[in-house]
Amino acid sequence: DIKKIVHLDLYRLTDQSQLQGLALEDYQQPNAVIFIEWPNIFGASPFLNSRKVKIEVVDEVTRQISF
Repeated sequence: DIKKIVHLDLYRLTDQSQLQGLALEDYQQPNAVIFIEWPNIFGASPFLNSRKVKIEVVDEVTRQISF
């Protein structure tokens, strides 16, 4: 069962040193799901069992979601 959802938007970060202030280890809990926008700053994901979800704009009202 999912008990916690966390959303991280890393759009404004420019390098990995800025990640230290986020205390990412605090978010890694059983039954938590973490959604990260702009994860490229990590290089490889620091999270276990990570999955990539891609959301593309098809038109004004339609999105294509792939896992």
